[in-house]
Amino acid sequence: MENEKTEKRIQHAHIIMLYLIIYDAIAVSISYFAALWLRFDLRFSAIPPWYLEAWKSFALIYVVFCIVVFWFFRLYKSIWRFASFKELERISIATLVTTISHIVLITILFQLCFSILIIIIVQDAEGSYNLFLSNKSCYGCYCRLPLTKSKRLKYN
Repeated sequence: MENEKTEKRIQHAHIIMLYLIIYDAIAVSISYFAALWLRFDLRFSAIPPWYLEAWKSFALIYVVFCIVVFWFFRLYKSIWRFASFKELERISIATLVTTISHIVLITILFQLCFSILIIIIVQDAEGSYNLFLSNKSCYGCYCRLPLTKSKRLKYN
């Protein structure tokens, strides 16, 4: 009797794990395309063909890579009812690994340009905080936009 309950729990855990893997595969695919769509102002026709080709070629590779990374960080072994700081730490590191890998691989494999958004928070002498948003792309443009507490916009 005890063994049957244990076996049912293990089977149930495997089924939940399978559902999580399927969910992650769908979520990664949709979010990858949604990010591309969002980048080009929610207009499918504005997406250059080479970006769509890169997405078609790389999406399956990226989904499999993400699932392997999530498996490596044991995200499918956790009991999510009792998630702790350790799970948050594992999710954050896994997300960082997949994000950096995506940027590097898509750039190397498809020679596509990417932008890096740098956010810097600086405290000035008066004690107020300034938020600097910097965008550096492979085209060499560098934009800096300081936002202060009074929400003034200055271009430097």
